Amino acid sequence: MSAQEYPAPDSVSRLQQRALVVGVIGVVLCIIGYAKSPALLLHSYLMAFLFVLGLSLGSLGLLMLQHLTGGKWGIIIRRPLESATRSIPLLFVLFVPIFFGMKYLYFAWLTAPATGEGALSSFQQSYLTMSGFRVRAVIYFAVWLILMFLFNHWSREQDVNRDGWPGNHPVRIRNEFCSHRLGHVAVAALGVDHLWVLVCGRPTYFLNGADDRGGGAVGANRAVPACAATEPLARFG
Repeated sequence: MSAQEYPAPDSVSRLQQRALVVGVIGVVLCIIGYAKSPALLLHSYLMAFLFVLGLSLGSLGLLMLQHLTGGKWGIIIRRPLESATRSIPLLFVLFVPIFFGMKYLYFAWLTAPATGEGALSSFQQSYLTMSGFRVRAVIYFAVWLILMFLFNHWSREQDVNRDGWPGNHPVRIRNEFCSHRLGHVAVAALGVDHLWVLVCGRPTYFLNGADDRGGGAVGANRAVPACAATEPLARFG
């Protein structure tokens, strides 16, 4: 059966119309907020953007996991997951204010002093740049969009060719892609020793490895004080 045989109920259409009205109101409020205080607006916008982006990328990860492992456990949630991943193109458009508003968000390292407190290392000076941030952001979204297209396309193929699941050639390619190639890409992107995370507008990093270098918990313990000492959280200290 095709998707046209399972139309969405009328309540979904009404919900979409209401969501559109709320979205238009939100855009108007954002424009007013940007005119009054660009920095405050963009900090709030960034938090909201990351929340929605996390839902889409989290759904993409679960969708990839379901394709990799197979089984019937993810059949029911696959369509909602695919629907969530298809919001990534919209998120790419919504990333434009962050793309052009970096000076209000990441001024701590864009305007870092050459020496003294807050100075960046030679590696940070080459990595934490406006052009580097923008290039990396475009690359990330390109990868996410490609993955979104591939896994939605493969899912439609599975619906058409159910008899070939899971022994057909596209599935083997998909499993190889998920289990090995993505791991190689992740290692290459994150590096062997350092995972840089921009916390509250200042560079913070998580260290991985042996010896006296900490893992994720140590990194989180370093990130929390960094946030607490940064405006606007510092006002409540």
